[in-house]
Parts: sequence; structure tokens; C-alpha cells
Amino acid sequence: MSRIFLTLVFVSVALYGCGGGSSNKNSNATASTSSSGENSSANNQSSSSEASSPSTKGQLVYEKPLGGSRFACADCHALDETGQLDAEGFRRAGHPIGDALRRPHFKNTQLGTFVDAANSCLDEWMGTNITWNNNSEDYLALKTYLTTQDTGNGDAPALTFTLKTTDTPTEQGRVEAGRITFNQTCAVCHGENGEWANNPRGIDIRYITNSAADAAAVASKVRRSGRSNSDVYEGLVGGIMPFWSAERLSDQELADITAFLGAATLNTGTTPGTPVPTPPPTTEACDATSPRIGQMAALRTLQHGVSGTATIVDNCTIKITNFNYDGQGVDVEFYASPNIAEFAINGGNYYSITPNRNFLRQSQPYVNEEITITLPAGSSVDNLGAISLWCVDFDIDFGSGSFQ
Repeated sequence: MSRIFLTLVFVSVALYGCGGGSSNKNSNATASTSSSGENSSANNQSSSSEASSPSTKGQLVYEKPLGGSRFACADCHALDETGQLDAEGFRRAGHPIGDALRRPHFKNTQLGTFVDAANSCLDEWMGTNITWNNNSEDYLALKTYLTTQDTGNGDAPALTFTLKTTDTPTEQGRVEAGRITFNQTCAVCHGENGEWANNPRGIDIRYITNSAADAAAVASKVRRSGRSNSDVYEGLVGGIMPFWSAERLSDQELADITAFLGAATLNTGTTPGTPVPTPPPTTEACDATSPRIGQMAALRTLQHGVSGTATIVDNCTIKITNFNYDGQGVDVEFYASPNIAEFAINGGNYYSITPNRNFLRQSQPYVNEEITITLPAGSSVDNLGAISLWCVDFDIDFGSGSFQ
């Protein structure tokens, strides 16, 4: 990967500092930066009591999430592949790393050492605050494990790949081919056939429809997912899902996946014909003239256990009931957009409706609480199509829903 998109896995990976499987780079005080073998084991949650040898310990480092992350090295990188599929029948966003210790460079030539490449993954793709050096215990264990699994010798070929700069493919998508490809690639994180009951990481994609906006959002994430201020890659659009290079996923395959997602029954929402609830009583401070009053948005759970129901109360008030959130984001606010697809686009049409009101609360999670939001001056519920609990630092959607 070099300075530019996602791993349909979509992997996300969330799941990142402010957004993913880890609570947050800055809020996870217990996982302090590790620069020595003495502290590395505690940070990575793989103590010597769990492993009887460096190789066995290294396998745990490779296979298990580190530092509170939702993801492990093995989620994005197999050890080896046969015809692009690993032993589990998956193609993962990253190239296999069985021979990584013999490569001349990493991250599409951007980094020169394996430890730097590993730290890039720990930071940008796994969302931990772990930093290894050449003597860190878990790093040495991982190297030992990779060495025992590598059957080659001599220098490994240099590995480069193509970061696609275009989004929506021009190829005609094929639904059944897309289902097969999805289950070989995206299902690692999004579940077989994208069904919520099969979802192994709790990364919800049920909102995706066959709209052009959703297709463009999917393509953008697949090709350029990753922290927009990445130290390694340019042109990424936010999030921690690993991006798919041209060598790992062709434009035809991406078109097929998009066609499958558009045709699949993944999205949820209000059943047609469901009566709109009676609007709550209004206050003297705000009129109640908007036709949107009473519309509701169920927050889909994406990161950090977010859930709840947002209701438009009057022309300037939104009430969120049964609100759940672990409170671990560093700078988290409620954002609004004309439609939910905007939240998946870097620099999309979204904006804060709770400016300077941070929902960070490390000591006590939100459990079935009620939140009242008064829209800032200039905002209107008439232009509000979707709402999200948004990680400001990393541009990540923790949980969002469409008003209907």
C-alpha cells in the first residue's frame, strides 16, 4: 500500500483510534506505547504465560487482535496462497506475508524495514497505540513464527502494487459472480453473503442499496479506504478497512461485488406502511411546522456498541432514545447529512450538529440514555436525511441511520 484505499473486508477494519475495534489511540490509557521487549507483552495482550515458545507466541501475535484492536495481522494477510486463495478459502486485502522478512522494502516501496511496516499496520490499520522496536518481545516472536513458516530462501522478489485512483468501475456487474467474490474477500469481516447473522466483526453493511450513491461509496472505500492523514499513503478516504489494490481485486470483480450488494437483501429500515409516530410535544423555543417531524432513524451499530433511535421532535430538536455507546472516542460528535451514503465519502456532505459538544465519557458508557440535540443556527431538519455518531479525529462513522 503506498500514499492512496480499503479492504472490502471490507475488513475496515474498524476500527480505529476514534474508530474501530480499538477504543481509541488516545483514550486507551492501559495500552501504552511499547518500545522495549519488557513492556511489549503487556501491551499486546499475549503474555509469556500464553505461549511456551517464541514461535508459538509469535503465532498468537499473528492471529490474535493486539492492544484492544478488533483486528489481527491474519485478517488482512495470509501466510501464503494458492491461486490467490489461502487455506481457509479467502483472498485477503493484503498480500501474503510468509516471505516478508526476505523482502527488500514494504508498503509499496514507502518503508524500508519490516518493523516499520508492522508499526504502520499497528497504527493505521489496527488502531492500536503500540510501537515496536527491533528488540520488542512480541515483534521478535512474530519474526520467529514467520521464519518457521517460510519455506523459501534467498531474497524475496520486490512487491509493488497499484493503488486505483478511480472509483466506480465501468464494467457491467454480475450479481452471482459478485456473491462468490464477496464471500472470498469481504466475508472475512462482513460475513457470508453479507448477512448480519453471519457477521464476524459487527461491521454493518445492511444500509447498502442499489443506488448510484451507495455504489460510488462502496467503490471509494474498497479502492481507497484508510486514514486520510496516513503517514504512508496518499489519497485515502478515511477509515481503517484495508484497501484493495488492482492486483488484489480487479475492476470487474469490484463491479460484480457492487452489483451483488445492490441486489442482496441487506438493508434494513421501516417496513413500508408503518405509521409515523405521533410527534412529541413541542416547546415554545422552536416551531413545529416541518413535515419531517416524527421521522425516526435507527442507529446501526458500526463501532463501539453504538445504537439508539433518533427522532425529529420539532424544527430544531432531535431526541435520541435508548442511546448506547461505550464513550471511548476522543472527539465524537453527532453529524448530519442529506443521505447516509455521504458518511462513507471522504469530505462528503456531512456536518456537526453538536459542535463543541464531545460525547467522550471514558469512565461510564452510555446505556439506554436519552440525548437531546438542539440544531445549531442555520441548520434545518428539512435538509437532514441521516444522522451519525461521528469520530472527528479519524473521520469514521461509529453508528448512523436514515430518517424515514
